[in-house]
Amino acid sequence: MDKLSLKKQLHLSIDLIEDEESLTIINDAVCDYLNASTITLTNSQELRLQKSLKQAKEGILTNHDKVTKLAKKWLTS
Repeated sequence: MDKLSLKKQLHLSIDLIEDEESLTIINDAVCDYLNASTITLTNSQELRLQKSLKQAKEGILTNHDKVTKLAKKWLTS
């Protein structure tokens, strides 16, 4: 589907939505998208991200429960 067709389909879909809460959610998402700025990483952030991606590909992961415990600890310290 080309860009123009996608826009038309999106407009038609939005016109069918009557629920104000759903429309608010969609509007907020569009506003967030339009207001998003490009994130620029420092060299050290880029290296850390690349290291994390490599670890994930190798299956070196931290389970959800451990991450939750660590986050609680960080937030209460």
